[in-house]
Amino acid sequence: MKRKILGGLVFLLTSAAVTGITSVSSAAQEPAASAPVATDSPPVRKLGRMDVRHPLHVGSDYYPKQSLKNHEQGKCTPAFFIDADGTVPAAQLLKSTGFPRLDTACFESVIGVPLIPATINGTPVAGWNDFNVVWVIDHTQPYQPPPERPAFPRVADDYEFQAGEKFYPEAARVKQPRGYCVVHTTVDSSGTALNAGITHSTGSAILDKACLAAVTAARFTPELQDGRPVADSTDIAIYW
Repeated sequence: MKRKILGGLVFLLTSAAVTGITSVSSAAQEPAASAPVATDSPPVRKLGRMDVRHPLHVGSDYYPKQSLKNHEQGKCTPAFFIDADGTVPAAQLLKSTGFPRLDTACFESVIGVPLIPATINGTPVAGWNDFNVVWVIDHTQPYQPPPERPAFPRVADDYEFQAGEKFYPEAARVKQPRGYCVVHTTVDSSGTALNAGITHSTGSAILDKACLAAVTAARFTPELQDGRPVADSTDIAIYW
C-alpha cells in the first residue's frame, strides 16, 4: 500500500531549458530585386519532456525512507537520453542533490516511464534532454539550492551512446536479464572517460560489462572552468 502524502512534501519537475521551441519571424522589408530570396526556413525544434499521462516516479510515494528520516532535501539535474520512440535507455547525473539516496531516486524516477521525445519539424528524434528534479519535505524550511556550476562534463550531443535495445549484449539475449547500472567515471580535459567503475550493478555480469564498455567508449564534452577544459567525474545510468 502506498504511503499517504506527507504534509508539505513537494516535488518539482521542470525542463532545464528556457524554451523548447525555436521559431522564425518574417522579414520586416521586402528583399531587393537583385538579392536571392531564401526559400528554406530554419527547422522548428521542440525539446523532449515528461508525458503527463506517464509521470516520473517522484514525490511522497517514492521519497527514500531514510532520506525522510534524515530530512535530506536537494535538487538533481539528470540528462535523460530519450529515444525517438520515447524510451529512455540512459541518463547522466549532471548535478547531484548532495545525497546518494536522493541521487539514486533521481535515476530510478524514469525506470519504465515513457517520455515525449524531442522533435524537429514534428518528427521525433533521439537526444539528450535536461530536467530539474527537486526533493523538498518541509515548506517551512525551503530548500536553498547551492550556486550553479557554469559547466560540467557530459556526453557529447552528436555521439551515439551505446545503450538501448540496439546495443543489448548478444551474449545475454538467451536469458534476457533486465536491470540498470550506474557507472562512475572521470572525464579528462580531452573528453575521454577514465577509471570507469560500477557503483550500482544490474545483477548480471554481462550487462555490467556492457555498461562499462558503453561509458568507456563514449565521447564527452569536458567541463569548462574559466573557459578551459578540465577533468571532473560524473555518473551515468544505463537501463537494460
